Amino acid sequence: RLVPALLAVSAQLPVVQLLRAVVHRLVRSDFPKKWTGVLDSLAGLLLDTAAGQEAVRVGLLVLHEIVEWKGYENDELTERVYATFLPRLYQLATSGFASGDWATVKAVLKTLFSAIAYRPTPSVMAEPRAIEWCTLMSQVIAGSVPPAENAMDEEAKTTSIFWKARKWALHCQNKIMSRYGCPDGSSFQQHKRSQASGFAKFYMTNLALPVLKVNLEAVQAIVHGQAQPPAKHFNLLCDYLGELVRSKTLWAAVKPHIHTI
Repeated sequence: RLVPALLAVSAQLPVVQLLRAVVHRLVRSDFPKKWTGVLDSLAGLLLDTAAGQEAVRVGLLVLHEIVEWKGYENDELTERVYATFLPRLYQLATSGFASGDWATVKAVLKTLFSAIAYRPTPSVMAEPRAIEWCTLMSQVIAGSVPPAENAMDEEAKTTSIFWKARKWALHCQNKIMSRYGCPDGSSFQQHKRSQASGFAKFYMTNLALPVLKVNLEAVQAIVHGQAQPPAKHFNLLCDYLGELVRSKTLWAAVKPHIHTI
């Protein structure tokens, strides 16, 4: 009954925040053993393409709590949740990016970060899917900034949904980079005997250099005063650059640009 209740009050932010806290605790106490019907409820909210914006908003809220919850230790269920919902989340994010619906883009990327930060499964990091997600993240990071967003002061930017969407794109790229981006460097040693090594080689061959190009252009724009994102964004970009020096391949690509940044 909680999901329908959220849908009924979705326009009332204080009530939604209260019920979100309830969902947070309920997922951690009852999912999946007791709260067995929640995935069916989410399917009605997120997989039905005729569902309204409020239904999608509530569905994203509840799904995030489920993906973020790591305590049930059921890899089969985790893969089923990802396989069921992440393709739809990608559709929602790409549509949101095209239409300027930054709240949806932010919600999707925040949930994706929770998925890849924990234990990426084939539904998250299968090669065709990874190309789609990394391309979307790069588009969000490199996209044009609305004049109103650029004109905000630092405090306003930290609460802006637009800048939050870009922040989560950076978080996702950084997590993928730190986990898979250094198969020829020391930080990859922990993965060499795991299934991650195959994807890491794919990432370095197909995705790492395009991602580097986008992030390097973002850093150069900030350094040369052409962009004024929140300080957190610059910090995330610096974290990315700090991580890539562990990779011989990426360091060789970025070294000629050091004097310009």
